[in-house]
Amino acid sequence: MPRLRDRGAGLIGKAPTEMAIQSTGVQADSPTWGARFSGALPALRLYSGLYLFFFVLCHFLNHAAGLISLSAMDAARPVFLAPFNNLVGVWLLVAAFTYHILYGLIAVYRRTSYRMTTWEGTQIGLGLSAPLMLSPHLATAFVAQLSLGYNPTYEWIVAYYFVVAPVEGVLTGLGMLVLWAHGVLGLHYWLRVKQGYADWSRSFLAAATAIPVAAFGGVVSAGAEAVRLSQDPGFLEQAFIEMRLTPEGAEIVRAFGDNATWMAAAFVAAPFLLRFLRVQLQRAQRRAAVSLPDGRRLTVTPGATVLETLRRHGVPHAAVCGGRGRCTTCRVRVAAGAETLIEPNDIERKALAKIQAPDGLRLACQIRPTSDIVVVPLLPPRANADDGRSAGGLEGVERPVTILFIDLRGSTKLGETKLPYDVLFILNQFFASMTQALFETNGHYAQFNGDGLMAIYGLNTRTAEQGAREALRGAQAMLDHMDRLNELLTSELPFPLEIGIGVHHGEAIVGAMGPPEKQIMSAIGDSVNTAARLEALSKTYPGPLVASETAISIAGYAPDPSHRDTVSLRGRDEEIAIFALPDAKSETLPEARTAQAAE
Repeated sequence: MPRLRDRGAGLIGKAPTEMAIQSTGVQADSPTWGARFSGALPALRLYSGLYLFFFVLCHFLNHAAGLISLSAMDAARPVFLAPFNNLVGVWLLVAAFTYHILYGLIAVYRRTSYRMTTWEGTQIGLGLSAPLMLSPHLATAFVAQLSLGYNPTYEWIVAYYFVVAPVEGVLTGLGMLVLWAHGVLGLHYWLRVKQGYADWSRSFLAAATAIPVAAFGGVVSAGAEAVRLSQDPGFLEQAFIEMRLTPEGAEIVRAFGDNATWMAAAFVAAPFLLRFLRVQLQRAQRRAAVSLPDGRRLTVTPGATVLETLRRHGVPHAAVCGGRGRCTTCRVRVAAGAETLIEPNDIERKALAKIQAPDGLRLACQIRPTSDIVVVPLLPPRANADDGRSAGGLEGVERPVTILFIDLRGSTKLGETKLPYDVLFILNQFFASMTQALFETNGHYAQFNGDGLMAIYGLNTRTAEQGAREALRGAQAMLDHMDRLNELLTSELPFPLEIGIGVHHGEAIVGAMGPPEKQIMSAIGDSVNTAARLEALSKTYPGPLVASETAISIAGYAPDPSHRDTVSLRGRDEEIAIFALPDAKSETLPEARTAQAAE
């Protein structure tokens, strides 16, 4: 008796540090054929997973047709499964299914530690659970269909699960849901390191929720119809005949289904057992060590990456992409022992090239020490995807940036007129509004000091002009947010809140600063000091914004000359030209080209 119809494919989760080859320097002369091949394996895993997810997506959309009727599901099946119901599509599906599972199981075996982030563990757990739940379905509907050539119909499959074997139907439904969740997690953590994904991630989440809801609604609706139809004694027999499955074929299909779960369990258990045996053998070997700047010396399990070693010893370390060499947030500087590391594989080489990494900078998720090395983490443990797109060598890189300082005016007076808890509430609202303005204009929050904060612009832009423009847009966004905040807190405030803003463009040392466990990406240098002085200077002008002429010029604006002034700043020998502005709107900051044309 046939068990299932759909050709569902289990997506096995994979370890974040699969089959990587390591390196000594960023600028590899020419990767060897072996390095290129090893670098291509994770890419094939990604493409196979995308192809399988596309199949599951088509499958779910086909199920959603059940909201119309049971016959609509069968009518829609040739449309939704057209990419796979041909010689090329079906063998691509088989290849993707086989490769994805084998790669995932090998990755589980290769792991040297099962310490991982919650989302990694969840994705791997879902990937390993799906084949166990769906193995009878895969065996009877996919393998048996290929070998016996029978044509399962939704009429029979839905009736089977709702009338003949409802428990098996529930298990299969849960398996499909687990499979979908595994694929969605994989897509999310692949896309989250892509610039711009945050803008439409909510739409992705909405679709990822709506599609399975529609699919399961369609199955339930079709199941209710199948239950009604099955009251006709000849319905199940006729549905069985329409599949063109002989009694002998049915026995073969039943055998496939009966043995599938045990075979899947054996495959899933195999890498864990083999890894246990490997670890026992490795314990007798001499282990290399990874040393950290604070003096800690961490032993390395043979074959482990630096990222796995840090996690095994409980040392927090950034890895937004889960250790797949995509985000570069796990970057480290190899201070000693770099010559013992193997050259970068294709994945690491491309990732480091994107951030223009200097010599000695490596990805902790890709290097597997065989001798003692010393590494210096370059990003804080909670670094995000934007930090990963920043230039390499964040222990200190001199680069042109636009610095913005803001300060809340009258905070002392506010403290005199309000209770401490009320002041704290107001300040939290203030910082939330200012942070939102930074987010909207591509600014990087660097630090806060009492009732003010510092932001860096230009870290993720291609030109200095773009960074300076975004800083001035950020200044205007902050002023707009302050207007809305004053309106929102009218009943809480004894007087309207005001801010002063200073903006300057110049060279600064940008890098991860602060205590090792709580580092933030910030900047130091004369340009930073100048921006802070300009913010303090804004108190002496009627408008809230003071920007250096350098920042205005770099941004390509030409304000009214009446706003221009030259001032002496504490700590500087030379005077600096500034513009004291009422705001940063387009009418206040006309384009330089437009102003020249008007003249």
